[in-house]
This record gives sequence, C-alpha cells and structure tokens, in this order.
Amino acid sequence: MLKSLKSLKFYTKYYLTNHVIAHIPIHGLRLFWYRRCMKIRIGARSQIWLGCRFFGDAIAQIEIGSDTVLGYGVTLNAAAPIRIEDHVLIAAGSMVHTADHDCQDPNFSVRTAPVTIQSQAYIASNALILKGVTLGEGAVVAAGSVVFQDVKPLAIVAGNPARAVGSRVKGNPPQPILEAPLFC
Repeated sequence: MLKSLKSLKFYTKYYLTNHVIAHIPIHGLRLFWYRRCMKIRIGARSQIWLGCRFFGDAIAQIEIGSDTVLGYGVTLNAAAPIRIEDHVLIAAGSMVHTADHDCQDPNFSVRTAPVTIQSQAYIASNALILKGVTLGEGAVVAAGSVVFQDVKPLAIVAGNPARAVGSRVKGNPPQPILEAPLFC
C-alpha cells in the first residue's frame, strides 16, 4: 500500500509539472514549482519558458546556472544528472537525454550517463543532446543537430551526427540577461 501511494505521488507530480505547471503563463509561478516541488537548482535570472518538460528519476539532480534560458518546449530527460552552467541558451524544441537503451541486449537495458553544458554554450532549435555528452564552454550546436560525442570549447557543430563546421572567437564576458517577461 505504501509503495503504491509513493508511486501515485511521484506520477501526480510528473503530470502536474509537465501538463499543468509547464503551461501556466506566469514565469515566477513555474520557477517556484520547479525549485520547491521538483528540487531543481535554478540560478539567478534564469528563464524556463512555457512548455518545458522534465522527465526521469534524477530530476532533483538538474542544475541550471545563472542567466540561462531554456526556450519554449525544451525537454530535459534526467535519468542521470544534467548540469547546465551560466549564460547558456537552449532554444525552442531542443532535447537533452541522459539515457538510451542497449540495442544489443535482448531486454533493451537502460544505459545512463550525465550531461554537462558549460558556460556560454548555445543550442539552437530542435537539437538533440544525448547521454554522456559535455558541451565545452562557448560551443554552438546548430539547429536540428544530433550530438552524441563531446564538443570542444568554442566549436560550432552541425548535422546528424554533429560534426565540427567552424569555431568561435572568445569575446567579452556575457552581460546578465534582462528580467524574464511576465508571460514567457
């Protein structure tokens, strides 16, 4: 009985987070829920836009740095820890997954590994970051790319699978982002 009550609580929180809270058009309310109820660590001035979804057993091990933006509809699937550092932009529709299934195993066992996205990285719309990846400081992932290997600092990658297509020049440190609009 106790196990089924814990399971009910767990899935109720999931449902509320991804189907109710994620669509409340008041940013501060969503941040309150993510910090207090889901135990996600979110830095100062960071923004989590409408429609973002959180899955996995390690949601409480998600860390989001300061001045970071998760655009509309970003998905974080945290079967293992996800660390997103300061001044990161993850654009609309992008996904970060910390698990996959072993296709050589007849039972398709789950394999997990953490993901780290270092400071000043930019992930363009609809990109997919897979388990075990570290995006280096200032790295850029082009729209629609699939990243399954580490990306060096300041590298620009594109494609499926993502390959280096250029590099950035390290510039001035980023300025803090403005306060979140009320309805983002």
